[in-house]
Amino acid sequence: DKQPLDLKDLPNTFLRRLWLLSEDARSTCCQTQLDPFNEDGKLPEEKLSSLEENAINPLDLVTSVFISADTFLQQEITVRMMQRKFAVPLVLPNADPEKPSQFLLWPLRGVLGQWRSHSRVTNGRVQNGNLASTPLPIISCIKLGRCSVSKSQVLNYVLTGPKSSKNIFIHKGMDGGQVPRRLSNGLVEIGWYLPTEDVDRDIYQAPFVISNLRGDASHHERCLKLVCQASSAVIIFCGDFKEKEKQLLESCKAMAKCLWLPKESVLPGSTLSVEKVANNLCEILKSWVPDNLKPVTLEAAAKLALDIGLNVDESPVCKNAMATVEEILKGLDEGSVEFQQKQLPLQGHLWHKLAELDKEESKHRKSEKETEPQLQEEKKDILPVNNEGSDVVQCIKTTQEEEQHLHNTENTTQHLESTPELSCSNEEQLYLEDSCEDAKALYSQSLESKTYNLGIEHFFREMGLIFELTRTSGSQNVLRLPKLAADLLLHGVPLELMDGDASNVPICWLGSIFAELNHSLHQEKLRTRVLTILGNHHARNAVVLSGLFGVELQEGWKRTSRGVYMAVLSLPDDCRKDLDYDLLLLIDVEGLGLASGGIETDMLIHDNMMATFAIGLSDVLLQNISPHAGEEIETTFKVMVSSLLRSKECGVFPICNLLVQDEGLDAVLQASQLRHVCKMLQTEDKGNVNNHYALNTSSTTFVKGPWPNMSLSETVDKQYTNDVLKLKETLFGALKRCSTKSEESDFIGRLSKVWDAVKSDSFSISLQNINMALGFSLLCTEFSQWEDGLLESMESWLMGATTKIIATKALDGTAQDALLSELKKEAQEEVKSEVHKLKSKAESYLMSEENLKMNSETFMPMLLSNMNKLQERASEEVMQKLETINESHCSLTQIEKFETSLEREQEFKLVALVETSKSTNILLQDHELEEEFESVWKKMCSSFDFRPSESDDISSSVADVLRQNLISRGLQKHMEKLNVVGQKQTSNFQVCDEHFGYRSRLKHMLEDNNKQQKLDAQKTANKIIEEYNKFSANKCSLAADFSESYITELLEMIENGLREKSLEIRSAFEVDLKIHLCNAACQDFQKLHDRFGKDKELLTYIYETKNKYVAEFIYQFRKRDQCQRVAQAFISMVIKPLVLAYINQPLGIQIAKEIENKAKQFQSPHAFHQSILEDLINEDCFESFEQYLLFYEDYRRTKINDTVVAHLADTTSLRKLKQQRLGEVVGQIAAAVSQTTEGASGVLSDTKPLLERVCLILEKDANINVEKESLNGPLFSITTDWDCFVKCLMELLATMHLGLSQDFNQNVDVLEVLNDLSILPQDHLLQIVRGCDKRCPLCKAPCDKVELDHEIHSSLLHRPKGILPRDICSPFHLSSSETSKDSHAEFMICKNLPLQDTNWSDVSDDLNSQKANNYWRYCLCLLFMKLAKFPEDWTKITKEEALDGLKEVFGRKECN
Repeated sequence: DKQPLDLKDLPNTFLRRLWLLSEDARSTCCQTQLDPFNEDGKLPEEKLSSLEENAINPLDLVTSVFISADTFLQQEITVRMMQRKFAVPLVLPNADPEKPSQFLLWPLRGVLGQWRSHSRVTNGRVQNGNLASTPLPIISCIKLGRCSVSKSQVLNYVLTGPKSSKNIFIHKGMDGGQVPRRLSNGLVEIGWYLPTEDVDRDIYQAPFVISNLRGDASHHERCLKLVCQASSAVIIFCGDFKEKEKQLLESCKAMAKCLWLPKESVLPGSTLSVEKVANNLCEILKSWVPDNLKPVTLEAAAKLALDIGLNVDESPVCKNAMATVEEILKGLDEGSVEFQQKQLPLQGHLWHKLAELDKEESKHRKSEKETEPQLQEEKKDILPVNNEGSDVVQCIKTTQEEEQHLHNTENTTQHLESTPELSCSNEEQLYLEDSCEDAKALYSQSLESKTYNLGIEHFFREMGLIFELTRTSGSQNVLRLPKLAADLLLHGVPLELMDGDASNVPICWLGSIFAELNHSLHQEKLRTRVLTILGNHHARNAVVLSGLFGVELQEGWKRTSRGVYMAVLSLPDDCRKDLDYDLLLLIDVEGLGLASGGIETDMLIHDNMMATFAIGLSDVLLQNISPHAGEEIETTFKVMVSSLLRSKECGVFPICNLLVQDEGLDAVLQASQLRHVCKMLQTEDKGNVNNHYALNTSSTTFVKGPWPNMSLSETVDKQYTNDVLKLKETLFGALKRCSTKSEESDFIGRLSKVWDAVKSDSFSISLQNINMALGFSLLCTEFSQWEDGLLESMESWLMGATTKIIATKALDGTAQDALLSELKKEAQEEVKSEVHKLKSKAESYLMSEENLKMNSETFMPMLLSNMNKLQERASEEVMQKLETINESHCSLTQIEKFETSLEREQEFKLVALVETSKSTNILLQDHELEEEFESVWKKMCSSFDFRPSESDDISSSVADVLRQNLISRGLQKHMEKLNVVGQKQTSNFQVCDEHFGYRSRLKHMLEDNNKQQKLDAQKTANKIIEEYNKFSANKCSLAADFSESYITELLEMIENGLREKSLEIRSAFEVDLKIHLCNAACQDFQKLHDRFGKDKELLTYIYETKNKYVAEFIYQFRKRDQCQRVAQAFISMVIKPLVLAYINQPLGIQIAKEIENKAKQFQSPHAFHQSILEDLINEDCFESFEQYLLFYEDYRRTKINDTVVAHLADTTSLRKLKQQRLGEVVGQIAAAVSQTTEGASGVLSDTKPLLERVCLILEKDANINVEKESLNGPLFSITTDWDCFVKCLMELLATMHLGLSQDFNQNVDVLEVLNDLSILPQDHLLQIVRGCDKRCPLCKAPCDKVELDHEIHSSLLHRPKGILPRDICSPFHLSSSETSKDSHAEFMICKNLPLQDTNWSDVSDDLNSQKANNYWRYCLCLLFMKLAKFPEDWTKITKEEALDGLKEVFGRKECN
């Protein structure tokens, strides 16, 4: 059931799916192949338009199929569409819109339906009828103008209910329903509603027909007129109710005067949904049906169609046939008994008697007795003298036209099936699951009254009997009968092979028909295959074959008729070559299991004869197990088993398949037993040439119906289509495996042989004996269990052997061979021992069962044959498994070795690639990674130690390919040169004279340069040889074994090379060059084959999984690269800042402490101030004095900075401190990462939570503050192997550690170091020497008190006049009074300071304070000696005196 590729495939797809009763049979979806070169440049609108042009509405598909089909195919399509609950065409529009449409009546005549009305009149009785002739209410639906509600969708809801998903009518909501209709406008479809008397299931109480006119009714006047006049009621869908619609409505009323149109039937559809409209319409129809609508027949509607001007499909030939059939079957009105006696005289008791005599005569021949004269006389008395048959047969004989024959046959069948006396009572079986007793009673009654339920098969039986009994003395019309039967057979009319009532086979009649078949098909001997279906009469065998192959066979279960029938399928030419036969013969056994009462023994014999006869003819047997066999299941089972045994005895046994129509316990058990029986009997016997296509297994398929031609009210199971397809595939596969020999293709020969054996009862198990069948089936079931036990035992032994094989060293050839040889011997002994136990069990079982014991001579050889085959099969399987296990062990070892080596090489490459990616920060693309992997792959394949093959010469394969090439090119005359292929070449290829024709050589001899021809040919050959060398090197570089395709490619390369250069050469040049290069290929590729010979499984595996290796390689790189990048980001964004902060945080304090311990001036504010004043004298710099006096705080800060810088420049302790801190923090980070690894090792994890955990551990355990804000966002949230990530992280941590350590050991700028510190040492030192920030309000000298909570400020060294900031900024002069020795008060302007500011203490008047002024006097002299005149005693003050006075002042303070 393939999807159609193009619109032209849709009709065949529709028919194929319809025959499978597929729900999507009307689908028009195609796998349209768009041309990318033509489609890519189109706009989306253009592409959509192109798709719409290639689409078709499902209604157009159905219409086109019906227009194209003949009337017989139309009837078959209609029957299946009605069963699938599809609407079928009633009025078919003409392809030419100018011509009238066609009313389809003939297809509807083949549709038979059954229903149970809720009416009291019928009292729940099953009713049946022909759709064409049964009076039923017809409700027609039309549309006027545009309508917002989908008419077809409403009708689907009306017929099936709103909860159902069935689409009886195609609507716009279905696939393809939106495509504009091109052919089906004006189509009238009908659907059939059939109640079942099930209150929960039925929507309406009575049956009716609903018709649907497609398109706007105003555009199809004839169809509108027909619908209005022929319908019981008309439902009009109208959108905009304008003047035109009103006029049309009035005309509809005028045309349908007889219709009943109630006022309340008007629905406001425009304001309602589809469901609400359908619900309202349902309520109206429930009130109409069944009492308020007039029933109408479609036959009457056809007459109206003719009057209106439409065509009716029933041609004059069809009408003549119907009239002829009516005339012939008039006798049925008098009763079926009288009709049979008059029209079918040969089928009475005389024919039965003749069959009995024929069997007696066969038994005499079997026992080699002479035939009694009395039998001959009785036969002569029975044979008719001159009887050429009934009126029906006479009509068939005299009719010349083939179509007339088919119409006669079809009309007769329909007439007989629709006759109440012949069909009604049995039709009720459709509703009776347990109808076995009824069928038996009916059959018994028919035998007692010597009447039969008539079918078309009885008339054809009569025709065959006329030929069989009067052929030697018959007229020309009689001799025409085989030709007529052969033509009908080819047109689908079945042929009766065996009369099941009389148990007789008309051999001459059948032989003549097959001779005519050969002649008709223009073949001397037809290649045939025979497929037989065998099952209980309730299994509906004919219906199953119809569902599988579309053939029409006699449905014996309807009329309780018995017989073996055959239909013929002539295969198309394309299938004949593939399947190796011309005709498929489908054989159906009807009436099996109808035995009842006192006739039970005779009927069982007849059943055995039919079943044995049918199985004996079969290539493939389909055993059909009915779900409703009831108590007959055991009897039928016995007949089937005993018949299989007889067929086995005949020497031909078919391939058996089982069809189970129900999964009930009884059916499943019967299928299981039959499968075991077939398995026992299908064991091939090599000594029996006739059983050459027997198999060891049988297939079982479950298919739940209904099959075609069942009750139209039954639903189709959803799995039906798939199950039927599976069954057909199984059957055709079995037919294809039947390699029938030529002598067995003679079907009639096989038939005669089988019938002779059956009618003479030449079997060890007689036709009367069916009691042993059950015992034999139990024996087969028991044997199957024994067989399973043996195989299980060998499997258990094989497990132990596997353990031994695996325990050996895989690649040790000697040890492997020795162990394998030992295990094979042990396996043979083990199987032999188990089979010996089986033989003992079988003998005991046969002797314990009485029925089996009586036939032990028959069964014991069969069992022994099965056991011998089982021993051979089990031994062979164990040997193969041992070889496979051993080879698999070696291959797995090689694979593991290869994968380990590949993993190692990949690891090296991955590490290098990750390092490259890390250093270049370039992301590699997939194609670059694939190239990198390819380099690893080639290296691995070239260096891996593959197992060499044993001596296996490839030269024969090379020679075979070359031979086929020369044959294809018509160079057979050079075949003798192929003997040198494979021999070692010692010289290069040389062009010689024989490579050129005589004329070519003569032509070039007269030219000046007569060697040019050879040179050109040699250049061409050398060029091709160079190409071969490249080709060979390329193939040998691949990790693949030698293939014959290499030689094919080589030969094509040579031919292309010679084609490129136009040379006047003979074919010998091409052949010699090919042989030369093939010899070279033998040598080159032999090495390749020797290298890879034993490791084909490894090569296959690694090349099949190469893409997986590539993907894994890329995945590993991506993951590692991703881990690398995320770890790098974590180190750079989180860890490194953390480490630097940890290192630098205490450094400022540590540096300050070192300076404090080293420099005494930083021990107190006084010491620092003293140090500053001392430095001012020592530096002797005016700018320093200026900075000190004007910007004391900045000057003080500068002095501290200079001290810190000088200290850092002279010491190495900072480096040691940094290294120490670095080691501490890195160790704490590593510990935190290791702690996080616990519990996450070896699993895929999200890195973000784990990194957050690392940070928390550092904060909690190491008391390190971590800035976690950087972890926000998707950058750090990847899923990877935590171990891999930790490895990258630790590597980067070590790299960072090393880098920082190297940075710390290098000489760096002190200022840069200070900038990295979180706490500057200057700040710490400043806090030590800072003291009080207050300044003298007069001289701006700093307060020298150290106590933090002092209230009165004082300065040890107030600044004198002349050195104040304002004096420094402008020139000044000291008066004599100010420079006198006793003028201290005038010199110090801060005298009486409390008067200026109460928070300051007064300047001391003691001598020490005055001595301290020596410092300022020295400074004044030092700074302004050239600008001013100073007292002599000032100028005599030395630097040491000034410093002593300074020390005295500060020293006194320190003492205080």
